Amino acid sequence: MSAGTSARLQPAEIEVHWGKVSLADLLRLSRGYDYGVRGVFFAGMERRKAAAATRTAGAATQPGEWTFSAQARFAQIHRWDFE
Repeated sequence: MSAGTSARLQPAEIEVHWGKVSLADLLRLSRGYDYGVRGVFFAGMERRKAAAATRTAGAATQPGEWTFSAQARFAQIHRWDFE
């Protein structure tokens, strides 16, 4: 019995990057309040399917297994409402 189309056609790599987001806007959208914090937010996420047995971050990865990594960075953080 052969595998169906969905089993054969799987992405080998997925990358999502979100950069230069206003920290003030991010906090207002997520918390509904302006804390007076300003800066820039960057986020990235990657998901890869191993094609062969490899070593990733010190752990053995078998063929067909997925590896996942994510990172978030903040820059130029400051407040505008010091009293």
